[in-house]
Amino acid sequence: MPQRNVQELWGLKPEETNALAVLAGLEGYRGGKGEDVAAVAANALQRRLHGGYGGKDIRNIATQRGQYAAILDRGITAKQLGDPAFGAKVLGGAAEFERLRGIVNNPEMVGAQYPNVGYSFRAPSVGAKKGDYMPVPGKSNFYFDKDPATVKKGLQIFQSAGAPAAAAPASSTTAAVEKGNNFGQMILNSVMKKLIPATIQPQSSLFSPEQLLAYSNEEAPLPQDFLDMFL
Repeated sequence: MPQRNVQELWGLKPEETNALAVLAGLEGYRGGKGEDVAAVAANALQRRLHGGYGGKDIRNIATQRGQYAAILDRGITAKQLGDPAFGAKVLGGAAEFERLRGIVNNPEMVGAQYPNVGYSFRAPSVGAKKGDYMPVPGKSNFYFDKDPATVKKGLQIFQSAGAPAAAAPASSTTAAVEKGNNFGQMILNSVMKKLIPATIQPQSSLFSPEQLLAYSNEEAPLPQDFLDMFL
């Protein structure tokens, strides 16, 4: 099953993912491996889960008064945030817009930052305080104000990104029977290795010496006809 992206996991509209790319590209440090871009996206998703930072639409959250200075100081509107052509213009080109959109839509990258960020962040120029998280030391924003319930809920969303289902554990009875069968097979194989070459004659055996020696290998199951001789 293909891994689902952030847009699919979180039920975002394509325009919201565009907005997330513009927001993260303007607010975050674009260098490194994209950690701070992913962190801004994670911060916006946490605010979305909370619901009290402008509602559930990323475009409204990004343009909410008093939240993201990089958006408000430029006078960017919600409609502009959803427009990929505007995103390419403000971020320095279509290639850069697509690169940043790929980061914020990557569940591994955003999911890795999600448990470390919080509802709030400070610019690098402000300086860190005790307990703040900085994804790229000396370069990125400082994140704080984590809510454990929101973090837990968001991580559950990321963990549903297409991870294979765990195999159901075997019952204790089934495991015990299988263990007993394997142990019995091992003992019989060990005995056969010692006795077959010395006691079994080809003329009196239902099997050739080569077959018997092959069956004495621990990886080869004993033939039922042979086992019936001892039952």
